[in-house]
Amino acid sequence: FGCMGRGTCVRACPFGAMSIGEDKLPHVNKNLCTSCGLCISACPNDILAFAKESEKVHVKCRSHDKGKDVKAVCTVGCIACKICEKNCPVQAITVTDFLAEIDQSKCTACGICVEKCPQHTIELRSVA
Repeated sequence: FGCMGRGTCVRACPFGAMSIGEDKLPHVNKNLCTSCGLCISACPNDILAFAKESEKVHVKCRSHDKGKDVKAVCTVGCIACKICEKNCPVQAITVTDFLAEIDQSKCTACGICVEKCPQHTIELRSVA
C-alpha cells in the first residue's frame, strides 16, 4: 500500500508536475498538473488518487494493514488508533478496516484531527 519512492509516477508525468520529496513521497505541483491521470495509472501500488480542490483535509495513507505492520514500514501511515475519529467535533471521520476516512461533506477543516494524529497522517491543505 505504500509508496516505494521510486518515481514511477514522476516519470509518467509529461508535464513535470510530480516530484519525490525529502519525505520520500510523491508531491504534485498543482500549477503544472493537468489532471491527466497518467501518474495514477502508473503507480504500481495504487496509492495515488484524484482529490478535489475543495477537499481541505486529506488522509495521506491508503493502507488497510494493522497499525503495528504499518508503523514498521511507514512513518506517516495510518495506525487506526481512532484518535482522529474520537476528536472530530462533527463526526466527519471514521476508521474502517484500519484506515481513517474523511466524509468531506461533514468536514469543516477545523484541523483538530491534523493536530491530534500521532503519525501525522492527516494533512490540512490550503486551498488557494
